Amino acid sequence: MEEQVLVGITQIIINSKLKIDILKKKEIIHFVNRLKTAVLKKKTYQKFGINTVQMAAPFKLLDKNFMTSYLIYKFLSLNVKTMSKSFLHKFHFTGKEAYKNKFPNTGILSILYATEVLNVKNVYIIGLDFYSLDYLYRSKFSNPLEIQHQKFLDLNMINFFLKYVENKKDTMFYLRTGYNFSLVPKNLILI
Repeated sequence: MEEQVLVGITQIIINSKLKIDILKKKEIIHFVNRLKTAVLKKKTYQKFGINTVQMAAPFKLLDKNFMTSYLIYKFLSLNVKTMSKSFLHKFHFTGKEAYKNKFPNTGILSILYATEVLNVKNVYIIGLDFYSLDYLYRSKFSNPLEIQHQKFLDLNMINFFLKYVENKKDTMFYLRTGYNFSLVPKNLILI
């Protein structure tokens, strides 16, 4: 596979400044977590020509949230793939116990998957902002927004991402983001 677009589709739809042309003639895989809140409308999948959904979790028959999402994607006639446990263990976060299921998040995990499993050499990333913008979703059962945001910041994903990009010298990363970088590796092109 020569090129792959890994997209925060919601960001594209919301951000009217982004030109959709960047997505033309590229295969788009919707990389999702196990929650049904990640499911898009059928017409959105059709509009962007998305046929494949890559779930960030392994197949778990007894996980109600996972199975609900999985079956919705199947109902939408999408090709649903699940993550291998061995791949997830390769990038296991060894920090605080409270973060073991939050890192890497689906944004970072999708990049790791594209480069490590699919061996993509040109990765287009849209909407990855390392939780620097004011958009966090909060349900009535969530922690207060300040606590939730601090947990994301504590993961230090930006440094993990930059180190990973620097080490993947044979791969070009094209990134559309609201994040304000102080240093950018040579193989990370901001678009």
